[in-house]
Amino acid sequence: DGLPHLAGALALDELDLDPMAVAVFGDQAFLGAGRTWPTAPFNQRASPPFTAELDLTTASLVAGPLATAYDAALSLKLDHEGIRVSDLRAKFAGGALSGLFELKNNDGTGLFSGQLKLAGADLATVLPET
Repeated sequence: DGLPHLAGALALDELDLDPMAVAVFGDQAFLGAGRTWPTAPFNQRASPPFTAELDLTTASLVAGPLATAYDAALSLKLDHEGIRVSDLRAKFAGGALSGLFELKNNDGTGLFSGQLKLAGADLATVLPET
């Protein structure tokens, strides 16, 4: 595929997953007006600028505007199919977050699958509007 491939281990101050999601689905797919869902279709194929297989530690793990976890460790794979995170361990909402997930682009269809465990968290922080 001719793309640079990154492999190894990195320690970071912050990792934002948003740019990787944009590479998987396209930037237009994230341009909504306020709280409305964007109307632009996903790209037909993920187009990351590089591929990666990395073991990461990061002080802050940011999922765009959705959530931020702290003191995170994870294995990350980025390729033409999407993003895969495994062996996730982090602090979130006063508790311990662990698990795995993947975000894929299957011919323009976005797929999210995962298994996450959140133990000891304050649910009022996690679900503030309920």
